[in-house]
Amino acid sequence: YGLWMLNPDGNDVYMGNDVSHVDPEIKNDKGGWLDYNVPTTPGVAYYLLEEAAPHGHLVDPYPTDYFTIAHNEEGYYLVYEGDDEFYDLVAGLDKSGEKKGSEEKKSSEEKKTSDEEKASEEKESEEAKPEDKGSEE
Repeated sequence: YGLWMLNPDGNDVYMGNDVSHVDPEIKNDKGGWLDYNVPTTPGVAYYLLEEAAPHGHLVDPYPTDYFTIAHNEEGYYLVYEGDDEFYDLVAGLDKSGEKKGSEEKKSSEEKKTSDEEKASEEKESEEAKPEDKGSEE
């Protein structure tokens, strides 16, 4: 899995990929963990994205839920999207999971597209009008 840092401007940052470990004593899919030797920052949202799959399987194109790193007197811990603490810790995300500012960006892009469509329709309408040649007497 690749580790990605969520960037509110839309340009997420690839942090690196993992080294997987499996505990041979555990005989199910719950016995492993991932190590990332990359710098992380508490209060920044991250997600994982599968990069490769075992033979005969497809790579999952969907990222995991966002998570962040928090710290208290007991140490570091993960806080996942959906937990109220997550939205208090992570700047740039609202509770819908949308990047803050993305609605304004979508709205301005939709307006631009609408304005372009109107201009195109007006041009087509002008071209379709028959020319007024006046009356011949």
